[in-house]
Amino acid sequence: MAFTDQPSRSICRRTVLLALCGIAIAAEARVFTRWSARDDIGRAFESFGGRRLYESQVTINNSPGELVIYGTEHSLAEVLGTLRESLGAAAMPVDGGHIQTVIADDSTALRLVVVQPDPAGPTVAFTIRQSAADYAQSQQPPEPRPIAGAAPYPDSVGTFFATDSQAGAAFAVTRADAAADDIQRFFHAELRAAGWRPLIVNRSAAQASRLAAYARGPELCFLLVTDSPPDRAATITLLHKRAGMK
Repeated sequence: MAFTDQPSRSICRRTVLLALCGIAIAAEARVFTRWSARDDIGRAFESFGGRRLYESQVTINNSPGELVIYGTEHSLAEVLGTLRESLGAAAMPVDGGHIQTVIADDSTALRLVVVQPDPAGPTVAFTIRQSAADYAQSQQPPEPRPIAGAAPYPDSVGTFFATDSQAGAAFAVTRADAAADDIQRFFHAELRAAGWRPLIVNRSAAQASRLAAYARGPELCFLLVTDSPPDRAATITLLHKRAGMK
């Protein structure tokens, strides 16, 4: 996937969906103190030919924020080196092949996630800027809520909820003390009753994660259920992409 002067709609769609996942990844990241972090990140990407791909106002656990997505053809390692020069090595930890951190001062908090989905492809950075008060509010776990016409799994606990009205997307993460198969069957029935048509349903018990995709007219819904160790709850991720995304 190469970046062009006029990114295609499919490129924007993939980057925005990745952004919502990135926001969730950064929800529990360590917090570092730094002034003018957003400007430093923007300058770092521009220094090696990167550019802004997308900007939008979003909500995270009912708190507002400003989303900016940057892209570059340079590798994650090259981006990491440049960002460490700008922000300091301590603020740029690498976790599982991606960078995740929160950089804050007295008035502003900036969530940063940098990923390279394809080792041979571009690197994408997601930043969410919030006021210190909105960031603190967004740390409060949300109540589980219906998404894509499907009710929350019974007795599940909300951990993350984000929306992007410009992209027409909602993203929810919950946890439940239940078997992954039971969770997937529940949502399959809920979504079918709400008029969704299954595109992919992976029910392989041999895999730790079970992915399903559904369509309803121009809308898409993705369900990912991830097994956890016996003493921990399963994680349920739902992404609803409505029609009209730009």
